[in-house]
Amino acid sequence: MLKLTQRFWKHTNFACNLHYNRINLKDYHLLTLRSRCHVLNSRVLKNPFIINCSWGRLLASITKDSKDFQRSDNKEDKMAEGIGEVPVWTPHQSDDDIILISSSSSTCSDDLDDYTQKHDFQCWESDNVTPGFSDSFRVLSYNVLAQNLLECHPYLYKDCTPTNLIWEERFFKILNQITNANPDIICLQEVEEARLTDFTSKLETIGFKTFFKKKKIKQDGCAIFFRSSKFEMIDHLTVEFHQPNLPILNRDNVACLAKLKLRDKPDSMPIVVVTTHLLYNPRRMDVRLAQIRLLLAEIDRFAYYNTGRNRGHWPIILTGDFNSQPNSQVVRLIREGYISDPIVNEDHSDWRNINVTNHCEHLSLFMNRLSENLASDFSITLIHNSDYGESNVSEDDMYSKRFQFEEMFTGMTLRHSLKFSSVYDHVKKNGKKEGTTFQNSWVTVDYIFFSNLLKLEERLSLPSVSDAKKMGPLPNDTCGSDHIPLAAMFTLRNLSMPS
Repeated sequence: MLKLTQRFWKHTNFACNLHYNRINLKDYHLLTLRSRCHVLNSRVLKNPFIINCSWGRLLASITKDSKDFQRSDNKEDKMAEGIGEVPVWTPHQSDDDIILISSSSSTCSDDLDDYTQKHDFQCWESDNVTPGFSDSFRVLSYNVLAQNLLECHPYLYKDCTPTNLIWEERFFKILNQITNANPDIICLQEVEEARLTDFTSKLETIGFKTFFKKKKIKQDGCAIFFRSSKFEMIDHLTVEFHQPNLPILNRDNVACLAKLKLRDKPDSMPIVVVTTHLLYNPRRMDVRLAQIRLLLAEIDRFAYYNTGRNRGHWPIILTGDFNSQPNSQVVRLIREGYISDPIVNEDHSDWRNINVTNHCEHLSLFMNRLSENLASDFSITLIHNSDYGESNVSEDDMYSKRFQFEEMFTGMTLRHSLKFSSVYDHVKKNGKKEGTTFQNSWVTVDYIFFSNLLKLEERLSLPSVSDAKKMGPLPNDTCGSDHIPLAAMFTLRNLSMPS
């Protein structure tokens, strides 16, 4: 009888507390309302436990009698603009529609407020916001958990409610989490190719375009979506970390890079947006360090400019699941720009085979810049599986250059010049650690880094480890993935193009 009661509560809890797929409009800027609303998916009301309980009858009466339920015919336009009244639907539509129930229509509003205070661990926070930041833009990064990976490793999710593992249920929550943050740029990891159209079909209707890179063997990859009314993509690049000439780079991981420009500021600097998903294996930090070393070299060449009078890197935003904690060599290299005694693999792979130096840059481009050549010929690099093709420089010519710059491959330090900061401190002001996913314990492995030409205005807070534990196993009733989404608002410190 006890088990029956608990099982019954699982089916009724999300209806009585509006715990299922709700939107907390108090903390988000996507929708502007005079009163708070809470969300139920219409398929919830079809649950036999809900239909037959008193709450089910109450919800049915609310949806029947309330004058607040009206059809909005231009929901896509309003969501694309990120403003306007909340789009609402009648309860007699398909399972994919949303029912909005005003808290003022029910006697349980006090319970809802109490629940929100206890369970909403993410809200927008800011320190010194630039007044009237009209040129600001929001970036969201989210590992959405590929459904095929979930199904191949069911033991990792044995404590989750089975219905929370169904793709259609997860996708609905993931999409809500994304749109609630009102991003202009969306960086996703673990996007299964077979499910990509689910994202594109929904996000394109509200004004987004996409750029996707699938892994070579596995069925998932990384994707960048951007709001086409705000940005145009002027260039893009994909990176495959698998390099046949370097044994340490033998894993099937990828990255996407997009160069975006503000449409209403044609003379502004472009912004380079990067997303990646590094190897998971906890025992192979050396592989992840090698992958980030190659990625930093690719970012360096993609974001570099030289006008003759000025040279440097365009503003850069680096996002993703790095499967590395804040004190790891991977994260320290990104944030601090320097690490000594890097972890190396047992086979002592020779980085001269692909000519990526200890400064995380391509040797050929380093020599190109020394010669004051204004045009960077990307085809002279030695990496494989590149959008720019393989080197057109003879082996003998490159071999002679290796000895000239031998010290750039054999030093015991790694460094780069991209000057990144992290959106998150990873430890809250009260000393509690933040968490983005559960890996035997709650840890931070997801990040948004930004270069010094950008100013951080706001960020979507992360839960502390103690708060994350209260959420229960992921995916759950409110979070569609086993990771927590990250989001931040930026402005350009200097809009002008360098002369």
